[in-house]
Amino acid sequence: MIGLLKEIKNLPHSIKLLSFLMFVYNLGWGIVIPFLPLYYKEILKTYTATGIIIGLLPLLKIFWDFPIGLSLDRVSKRTALRYVLILYFPLSYILLSLRTLFGFIYFRIYHSFLASFLWLSSQTYLRANSPKEKETISFAFFDSLSNFSLILGPFLGACLIYKYGFSILWAISFFAFLSFLISFFLPKEKKVSPKPAFFYNKKFLKVCFFLFLFILASSSLGMLLPLFLNYLGASYFQIGLFYGFFSFPSLFEFYFGNLKEKKKLIRLALISGAFLFSLMYFFKNVYLLSLIVFLLSFCITAIIPHLQGRLTTLMPFEKIGSFSAVANIFIHLGGFIGPFLAGVISDFFGLRYVFIGSSLIFLILLILQKEL
Repeated sequence: MIGLLKEIKNLPHSIKLLSFLMFVYNLGWGIVIPFLPLYYKEILKTYTATGIIIGLLPLLKIFWDFPIGLSLDRVSKRTALRYVLILYFPLSYILLSLRTLFGFIYFRIYHSFLASFLWLSSQTYLRANSPKEKETISFAFFDSLSNFSLILGPFLGACLIYKYGFSILWAISFFAFLSFLISFFLPKEKKVSPKPAFFYNKKFLKVCFFLFLFILASSSLGMLLPLFLNYLGASYFQIGLFYGFFSFPSLFEFYFGNLKEKKKLIRLALISGAFLFSLMYFFKNVYLLSLIVFLLSFCITAIIPHLQGRLTTLMPFEKIGSFSAVANIFIHLGGFIGPFLAGVISDFFGLRYVFIGSSLIFLILLILQKEL
Protein backbone atom coordinates (compact mmCIF):
# COMPACT_ATOMS: atom_id res chain seq x y z
CA MET A 1 0.00 0.00 0.00
CA ILE A 2 2.84 2.41 0.88
CA GLY A 3 4.45 1.65 -2.48
CA LEU A 4 1.20 2.42 -4.32
CA LEU A 5 0.77 5.75 -2.49
CA LYS A 6 4.35 6.65 -3.36
CA GLU A 7 3.72 5.87 -7.04
CA ILE A 8 0.63 8.11 -6.98
CA LYS A 9 2.56 10.93 -5.30
CA ASN A 10 5.29 10.74 -7.95
CA LEU A 11 2.86 11.04 -10.86
CA PRO A 12 2.91 14.44 -12.62
CA HIS A 13 0.36 17.01 -11.42
CA SER A 14 -1.08 17.15 -14.94
CA ILE A 15 -2.05 13.45 -14.86
CA LYS A 16 -3.58 13.69 -11.38
CA LEU A 17 -5.64 16.76 -12.28
CA LEU A 18 -6.76 15.29 -15.61
CA SER A 19 -7.87 12.12 -13.81
CA PHE A 20 -9.88 14.20 -11.32
CA LEU A 21 -11.46 16.17 -14.18
CA MET A 22 -12.59 12.96 -15.87
CA PHE A 23 -13.90 11.64 -12.54
CA VAL A 24 -16.14 14.72 -12.27
CA TYR A 25 -17.24 14.45 -15.90
CA ASN A 26 -17.92 10.72 -15.59
CA LEU A 27 -19.95 11.15 -12.40
CA GLY A 28 -22.85 12.46 -14.47
CA TRP A 29 -22.78 9.33 -16.60
CA GLY A 30 -22.26 7.15 -13.53
CA ILE A 31 -25.56 8.40 -12.08
CA VAL A 32 -27.55 7.58 -15.22
CA ILE A 33 -25.72 4.72 -16.91
CA PRO A 34 -27.37 1.82 -14.99
CA PHE A 35 -30.76 3.12 -16.09
CA LEU A 36 -30.03 4.11 -19.71
CA PRO A 37 -30.71 0.60 -21.11
CA LEU A 38 -34.03 0.65 -19.23
CA TYR A 39 -34.79 4.12 -20.58
CA TYR A 40 -34.04 3.02 -24.14
CA LYS A 41 -36.05 -0.20 -23.72
CA GLU A 42 -39.06 1.70 -22.33
CA ILE A 43 -39.20 3.92 -25.41
CA LEU A 44 -37.95 1.54 -28.12
CA LYS A 45 -39.68 -1.63 -26.78
CA THR A 46 -37.22 -4.32 -28.01
CA TYR A 47 -33.80 -5.61 -26.95
CA THR A 48 -32.60 -5.42 -30.55
CA ALA A 49 -33.43 -1.71 -30.88
CA THR A 50 -31.88 -1.07 -27.47
CA GLY A 51 -28.71 -2.93 -28.53
CA ILE A 52 -28.56 -0.96 -31.78
CA ILE A 53 -28.74 2.41 -30.02
CA ILE A 54 -26.16 1.40 -27.41
CA GLY A 55 -23.89 -0.11 -30.07
CA LEU A 56 -24.24 2.90 -32.39
CA LEU A 57 -22.11 5.04 -30.11
CA PRO A 58 -18.88 3.04 -30.55
CA LEU A 59 -19.74 2.31 -34.21
CA LEU A 60 -20.07 5.98 -35.13
CA LYS A 61 -16.96 6.85 -33.12
CA ILE A 62 -15.00 4.76 -35.62
CA PHE A 63 -15.72 7.36 -38.35
CA TRP A 64 -14.70 10.28 -36.12
CA ASP A 65 -11.63 8.76 -34.47
CA PHE A 66 -9.01 9.10 -37.18
CA PRO A 67 -9.72 12.67 -38.40
CA ILE A 68 -9.96 13.82 -34.77
CA GLY A 69 -6.74 11.96 -33.90
CA LEU A 70 -4.92 13.63 -36.78
CA SER A 71 -6.13 17.06 -35.68
CA LEU A 72 -4.93 16.42 -32.13
CA ASP A 73 -1.39 15.93 -33.46
CA ARG A 74 -1.51 19.57 -34.54
CA VAL A 75 -3.37 21.39 -31.75
CA SER A 76 -3.29 21.70 -27.97
CA LYS A 77 -4.92 18.68 -26.33
CA ARG A 78 -5.84 20.82 -23.32
CA THR A 79 -7.66 23.38 -25.46
CA ALA A 80 -9.47 20.69 -27.46
CA LEU A 81 -10.67 19.05 -24.25
CA ARG A 82 -11.97 22.37 -22.92
CA TYR A 83 -13.99 23.24 -26.02
CA VAL A 84 -15.57 19.83 -26.49
CA LEU A 85 -16.89 19.95 -22.90
CA ILE A 86 -18.90 23.05 -23.86
CA LEU A 87 -20.70 21.00 -26.52
CA TYR A 88 -21.86 18.59 -23.82
CA PHE A 89 -23.99 21.25 -22.09
CA PRO A 90 -27.22 20.63 -24.15
CA LEU A 91 -26.83 16.82 -24.21
CA SER A 92 -29.27 16.04 -21.37
CA TYR A 93 -32.03 18.20 -22.88
CA ILE A 94 -31.66 16.51 -26.27
CA LEU A 95 -31.69 12.99 -24.78
CA LEU A 96 -34.82 13.63 -22.72
CA SER A 97 -36.64 15.01 -25.79
CA LEU A 98 -36.24 11.87 -27.92
CA ARG A 99 -39.20 9.57 -28.66
CA THR A 100 -38.37 7.67 -31.87
CA LEU A 101 -35.68 5.29 -33.09
CA PHE A 102 -34.54 7.77 -35.74
CA GLY A 103 -34.36 10.50 -33.12
CA PHE A 104 -32.01 8.34 -31.06
CA ILE A 105 -29.92 7.64 -34.17
CA TYR A 106 -29.49 11.38 -34.89
CA PHE A 107 -28.63 11.91 -31.24
CA ARG A 108 -25.97 9.20 -31.45
CA ILE A 109 -24.32 10.95 -34.41
CA TYR A 110 -23.91 14.11 -32.33
CA HIS A 111 -22.96 12.23 -29.17
CA SER A 112 -20.40 10.04 -30.96
CA PHE A 113 -18.53 13.11 -32.22
CA LEU A 114 -18.41 14.59 -28.73
CA ALA A 115 -17.41 11.34 -27.03
CA SER A 116 -14.70 10.56 -29.56
CA PHE A 117 -13.23 14.07 -29.27
CA LEU A 118 -13.43 14.11 -25.47
CA TRP A 119 -11.80 10.75 -24.81
CA LEU A 120 -9.17 11.12 -27.52
CA SER A 121 -8.27 14.56 -26.16
CA SER A 122 -7.95 13.25 -22.61
CA GLN A 123 -6.04 10.11 -23.65
CA THR A 124 -3.57 11.99 -25.85
CA TYR A 125 -3.03 14.58 -23.09
CA LEU A 126 -2.45 11.71 -20.65
CA ARG A 127 0.00 9.93 -22.95
CA ALA A 128 1.85 13.15 -23.72
CA ASN A 129 2.43 13.71 -19.99
CA SER A 130 3.17 10.11 -18.95
CA PRO A 131 6.77 9.68 -17.69
CA LYS A 132 8.88 7.12 -19.53
CA GLU A 133 8.32 3.56 -18.24
CA LYS A 134 5.34 4.82 -16.22
CA GLU A 135 2.83 4.55 -19.07
CA THR A 136 0.89 1.62 -17.56
CA ILE A 137 0.75 3.18 -14.09
CA SER A 138 -0.34 6.56 -15.50
CA PHE A 139 -3.17 4.98 -17.46
CA ALA A 140 -4.14 2.78 -14.51
CA PHE A 141 -4.42 5.80 -12.19
CA PHE A 142 -6.41 7.71 -14.82
CA ASP A 143 -8.83 4.80 -15.24
CA SER A 144 -9.09 4.08 -11.50
CA LEU A 145 -10.03 7.63 -10.59
CA SER A 146 -12.30 8.32 -13.55
CA ASN A 147 -14.01 4.94 -13.04
CA PHE A 148 -14.62 5.69 -9.37
CA SER A 149 -17.51 7.78 -10.68
CA LEU A 150 -19.05 4.54 -12.02
CA ILE A 151 -19.07 3.24 -8.44
CA LEU A 152 -20.29 6.35 -6.66
CA GLY A 153 -22.64 7.42 -9.48
CA PRO A 154 -24.90 4.34 -9.54
CA PHE A 155 -25.40 4.56 -5.76
CA LEU A 156 -26.47 8.18 -6.14
CA GLY A 157 -28.63 7.30 -9.14
CA ALA A 158 -30.32 4.45 -7.26
CA CYS A 159 -31.44 6.97 -4.62
CA LEU A 160 -32.34 9.80 -7.02
CA ILE A 161 -34.35 7.85 -9.60
CA TYR A 162 -37.22 7.24 -7.20
CA LYS A 163 -37.63 10.96 -6.61
CA TYR A 164 -36.79 12.35 -10.04
CA GLY A 165 -37.33 9.43 -12.43
CA PHE A 166 -35.48 9.71 -15.72
CA SER A 167 -34.94 13.43 -15.06
CA ILE A 168 -31.68 12.28 -13.48
CA LEU A 169 -30.34 12.43 -17.06
CA TRP A 170 -29.74 16.16 -16.37
CA ALA A 171 -26.70 15.00 -14.38
CA ILE A 172 -24.79 14.49 -17.66
CA SER A 173 -24.82 18.19 -18.59
CA PHE A 174 -24.37 19.43 -15.01
CA PHE A 175 -21.16 17.48 -14.38
CA ALA A 176 -19.84 18.28 -17.87
CA PHE A 177 -20.11 21.96 -16.85
CA LEU A 178 -18.19 21.36 -13.62
CA SER A 179 -15.42 19.50 -15.46
CA PHE A 180 -15.24 22.37 -17.96
CA LEU A 181 -14.43 24.73 -15.07
CA ILE A 182 -11.69 22.37 -13.84
CA SER A 183 -10.12 22.25 -17.32
CA PHE A 184 -8.84 25.84 -16.91
CA PHE A 185 -6.37 24.59 -14.28
CA LEU A 186 -4.76 21.92 -16.51
CA PRO A 187 -1.06 22.59 -17.27
CA LYS A 188 0.08 22.63 -20.87
CA GLU A 189 1.12 19.22 -22.16
CA LYS A 190 4.84 18.62 -22.05
CA LYS A 191 7.07 18.61 -25.12
CA VAL A 192 9.61 15.83 -25.55
CA SER A 193 11.77 14.50 -28.34
CA PRO A 194 9.79 12.17 -30.65
CA LYS A 195 10.41 8.44 -30.46
CA PRO A 196 11.25 6.63 -33.71
CA ALA A 197 8.49 4.25 -34.86
CA PHE A 198 6.52 3.13 -37.86
CA PHE A 199 2.80 3.76 -38.18
CA TYR A 200 2.08 0.24 -39.37
CA ASN A 201 3.89 -1.38 -36.49
CA LYS A 202 2.89 -5.07 -36.46
CA LYS A 203 3.21 -5.37 -32.70
CA PHE A 204 0.97 -2.34 -32.25
CA LEU A 205 -1.70 -3.82 -34.52
CA LYS A 206 -1.55 -7.18 -32.73
CA VAL A 207 -2.24 -5.49 -29.40
CA CYS A 208 -5.08 -3.53 -31.05
CA PHE A 209 -6.65 -6.74 -32.39
CA PHE A 210 -6.37 -8.38 -28.98
CA LEU A 211 -8.04 -5.34 -27.44
CA PHE A 212 -10.83 -5.53 -30.06
CA LEU A 213 -11.69 -9.11 -29.10
CA PHE A 214 -11.44 -8.29 -25.40
CA ILE A 215 -13.90 -5.38 -25.75
CA LEU A 216 -16.16 -7.48 -27.98
CA ALA A 217 -16.49 -10.07 -25.20
CA SER A 218 -16.86 -7.68 -22.26
CA SER A 219 -18.72 -4.65 -23.67
CA SER A 220 -22.16 -6.28 -23.57
CA LEU A 221 -22.00 -6.54 -19.76
CA GLY A 222 -22.84 -2.86 -19.27
CA MET A 223 -26.01 -3.28 -21.33
CA LEU A 224 -27.02 -6.75 -20.16
CA LEU A 225 -26.51 -6.34 -16.43
CA PRO A 226 -29.39 -3.85 -15.89
CA LEU A 227 -31.63 -5.69 -18.35
CA PHE A 228 -30.91 -9.12 -16.90
CA LEU A 229 -31.39 -7.90 -13.32
CA ASN A 230 -34.68 -6.29 -14.36
CA TYR A 231 -35.71 -9.58 -16.06
CA LEU A 232 -34.98 -11.42 -12.81
CA GLY A 233 -37.22 -9.03 -10.87
CA ALA A 234 -34.68 -6.63 -9.32
CA SER A 235 -35.93 -3.16 -8.37
CA TYR A 236 -34.44 0.06 -9.78
CA PHE A 237 -32.74 0.63 -6.44
CA GLN A 238 -31.16 -2.84 -6.56
CA ILE A 239 -30.05 -2.30 -10.16
CA GLY A 240 -28.27 0.93 -9.21
CA LEU A 241 -26.59 -0.70 -6.21
CA PHE A 242 -25.52 -3.79 -8.14
CA TYR A 243 -24.14 -1.67 -10.99
CA GLY A 244 -21.98 0.25 -8.53
CA PHE A 245 -20.97 -3.09 -7.01
CA PHE A 246 -19.96 -4.26 -10.50
CA SER A 247 -17.85 -1.11 -11.06
CA PHE A 248 -16.08 -1.26 -7.68
CA PRO A 249 -13.14 -3.46 -8.85
CA SER A 250 -12.07 -0.71 -11.27
CA LEU A 251 -10.61 1.07 -8.24
CA PHE A 252 -7.94 -1.65 -8.17
CA GLU A 253 -6.76 -0.94 -11.71
CA PHE A 254 -3.86 1.09 -10.34
CA TYR A 255 -2.86 -1.89 -8.14
CA PHE A 256 -2.99 -4.29 -11.11
CA GLY A 257 -1.11 -1.80 -13.27
CA ASN A 258 1.73 -1.76 -10.73
CA LEU A 259 2.25 -5.56 -10.82
CA LYS A 260 5.32 -6.78 -12.72
CA GLU A 261 4.22 -10.26 -13.87
CA LYS A 262 1.98 -8.89 -16.59
CA LYS A 263 1.60 -11.97 -18.79
CA LYS A 264 0.86 -14.26 -15.85
CA LEU A 265 -1.74 -11.79 -14.59
CA ILE A 266 -3.44 -11.53 -18.00
CA ARG A 267 -3.43 -15.33 -18.37
CA LEU A 268 -5.02 -15.87 -14.94
CA ALA A 269 -7.62 -13.15 -15.59
CA LEU A 270 -8.63 -14.69 -18.93
CA ILE A 271 -9.00 -18.20 -17.49
CA SER A 272 -11.03 -16.91 -14.54
CA GLY A 273 -13.10 -14.64 -16.80
CA ALA A 274 -14.01 -17.48 -19.17
CA PHE A 275 -15.13 -19.62 -16.22
CA LEU A 276 -17.21 -16.83 -14.66
CA PHE A 277 -18.90 -15.94 -17.96
CA SER A 278 -19.95 -19.58 -18.35
CA LEU A 279 -21.34 -19.61 -14.77
CA MET A 280 -23.63 -16.69 -15.59
CA TYR A 281 -25.54 -18.93 -17.98
CA PHE A 282 -26.73 -21.15 -15.13
CA PHE A 283 -27.59 -18.75 -12.29
CA LYS A 284 -30.98 -17.07 -11.84
CA ASN A 285 -30.55 -15.70 -8.31
CA VAL A 286 -30.00 -11.92 -8.32
CA TYR A 287 -27.44 -11.95 -5.51
CA LEU A 288 -25.40 -14.88 -6.83
CA LEU A 289 -25.37 -13.30 -10.28
CA SER A 290 -24.14 -10.01 -8.84
CA LEU A 291 -21.34 -11.81 -6.99
CA ILE A 292 -20.21 -13.51 -10.22
CA VAL A 293 -20.27 -10.18 -12.10
CA PHE A 294 -18.29 -8.58 -9.27
CA LEU A 295 -15.56 -11.22 -9.62
CA LEU A 296 -15.69 -10.97 -13.41
CA SER A 297 -15.13 -7.23 -13.16
CA PHE A 298 -11.85 -7.92 -11.33
CA CYS A 299 -10.72 -10.05 -14.29
CA ILE A 300 -11.53 -7.28 -16.77
CA THR A 301 -9.89 -4.62 -14.58
CA ALA A 302 -6.67 -6.63 -14.27
CA ILE A 303 -6.18 -6.70 -18.05
CA ILE A 304 -7.05 -3.16 -19.17
CA PRO A 305 -4.09 -1.11 -17.82
CA HIS A 306 -1.48 -3.46 -19.29
CA LEU A 307 -3.05 -3.29 -22.75
CA GLN A 308 -3.30 0.51 -22.64
CA GLY A 309 0.22 0.86 -21.25
CA ARG A 310 1.60 -1.46 -23.92
CA LEU A 311 -0.10 0.58 -26.64
CA THR A 312 1.36 3.80 -25.24
CA THR A 313 4.91 2.43 -25.36
CA LEU A 314 4.40 1.55 -29.04
CA MET A 315 3.24 5.08 -30.00
CA PRO A 316 5.67 7.72 -31.34
CA PHE A 317 5.17 11.01 -29.51
CA GLU A 318 4.69 13.13 -32.62
CA LYS A 319 1.88 10.81 -33.81
CA ILE A 320 0.25 10.15 -30.46
CA GLY A 321 -3.10 11.53 -31.61
CA SER A 322 -3.40 9.39 -34.74
CA PHE A 323 -2.05 6.29 -32.98
CA SER A 324 -4.56 6.75 -30.16
CA ALA A 325 -7.27 7.09 -32.80
CA VAL A 326 -6.29 3.78 -34.43
CA ALA A 327 -6.37 2.04 -31.04
CA ASN A 328 -9.77 3.56 -30.29
CA ILE A 329 -11.13 2.41 -33.65
CA PHE A 330 -10.45 -1.18 -32.62
CA ILE A 331 -12.00 -0.53 -29.20
CA HIS A 332 -15.10 1.10 -30.65
CA LEU A 333 -15.56 -1.61 -33.26
CA GLY A 334 -15.63 -4.19 -30.48
CA GLY A 335 -17.89 -1.91 -28.44
CA PHE A 336 -20.40 -1.77 -31.31
CA ILE A 337 -20.42 -5.42 -32.32
CA GLY A 338 -20.66 -6.62 -28.70
CA PRO A 339 -23.94 -4.87 -27.71
CA PHE A 340 -25.45 -5.32 -31.19
CA LEU A 341 -24.88 -9.08 -31.19
CA ALA A 342 -25.99 -9.24 -27.55
CA GLY A 343 -29.28 -7.57 -28.44
CA VAL A 344 -29.96 -9.86 -31.41
CA ILE A 345 -28.99 -13.03 -29.52
CA SER A 346 -31.10 -11.96 -26.52
CA ASP A 347 -34.21 -11.42 -28.66
CA PHE A 348 -33.87 -14.72 -30.51
CA PHE A 349 -32.41 -17.07 -27.91
CA GLY A 350 -32.42 -15.33 -24.52
CA LEU A 351 -30.14 -13.05 -22.52
CA ARG A 352 -28.03 -15.80 -20.95
CA TYR A 353 -26.72 -17.20 -24.27
CA VAL A 354 -24.61 -14.06 -24.74
CA PHE A 355 -22.48 -15.10 -21.76
CA ILE A 356 -21.47 -18.37 -23.44
CA GLY A 357 -20.17 -16.43 -26.44
CA SER A 358 -18.12 -14.15 -24.21
CA SER A 359 -16.64 -17.17 -22.43
CA LEU A 360 -15.49 -18.64 -25.76
CA ILE A 361 -13.86 -15.36 -26.83
CA PHE A 362 -11.91 -15.22 -23.56
CA LEU A 363 -10.58 -18.71 -24.28
CA ILE A 364 -9.46 -17.53 -27.73
CA LEU A 365 -7.71 -14.56 -26.10
CA LEU A 366 -5.91 -16.99 -23.80
CA ILE A 367 -4.24 -18.47 -26.89
CA LEU A 368 -3.50 -15.07 -28.46
CA GLN A 369 -2.01 -13.45 -25.35
CA LYS A 370 1.36 -15.03 -26.13
CA GLU A 371 1.68 -12.49 -28.97
CA LEU A 372 1.40 -9.41 -26.72
